[in-house]
Parts: sequence; C-alpha cells; structure tokens
Amino acid sequence: MNIRPPIFSMYIQASGAGLHRHLSVDTSIGSLKRFIDCQIAYRFVIPSGAYIDMDR
Repeated sequence: MNIRPPIFSMYIQASGAGLHRHLSVDTSIGSLKRFIDCQIAYRFVIPSGAYIDMDR
C-alpha cells in the first residue's frame, strides 16, 4: 500500500463581531517535487448584500 501525505492544506478563519469581520486564509502546498512558478487563486462567494471595504 502506497500512502502519500497530503500536499495541500488550507485554514480559513473569520474573526470580529457585527459588521466588522476579518477573513484570514493560510495555505500550504508541499510535494515530493518542487513547485516551480506555482500560483494559487482563491475564489470566495460573497453574498450580494455584503459590504466589502476595499480601502482597508
């Protein structure tokens, strides 16, 4: 049996109260071979009524 360890892990945490929330995302990628020029894209679905402060 060939069991490989996970190569991807992600931790998401929302903190704060009321209308002022902070979203933190921590991601790790590992491999038996190196990732060369690897990029990660996140996609979050945000409810249409949510306010996003892009200046912070």
